[in-house]
Amino acid sequence: MTGKLKRDLPHVMHETIDNEVVVVNLTTGVYYSFDGVAVRIWDWIDGHRSLENIVDLATECFDGATEVIAPQVQGFLDRLLEEELVAIEPGTQGEKNSDDSIAPKSLPFTEPSFQKYTDMEALLLADPIHEVDESAGWPHKK
Repeated sequence: MTGKLKRDLPHVMHETIDNEVVVVNLTTGVYYSFDGVAVRIWDWIDGHRSLENIVDLATECFDGATEVIAPQVQGFLDRLLEEELVAIEPGTQGEKNSDDSIAPKSLPFTEPSFQKYTDMEALLLADPIHEVDESAGWPHKK
């Protein structure tokens, strides 16, 4: 499927703290943590680039063989899609941004991955904020 990859979905919250990204899927109550190369890739998922653009950008920016980097980055992006942390906006073409001015092969590459945590599912899903609409505001239930 072609289209732009986006991360700002209504059911996903994310925050970057000290070179670590924490992402929460509010639908499932599962949260994730990733760092290193995965943080850089997460930053590139901005609604302007396709999956293919991100893989190409990674092969240009990270130090390593394209035949190693490309499938690992592709696999990471596929896992983000499977976990519903990102989505593809169909019918749109992604493109490389002008801010992609990193010197080729200037960053060390390690396989991007994330840690998945399910220990707070019940607590996150019980949060009363999930039971209101934007006009009512918390703590007023629908």
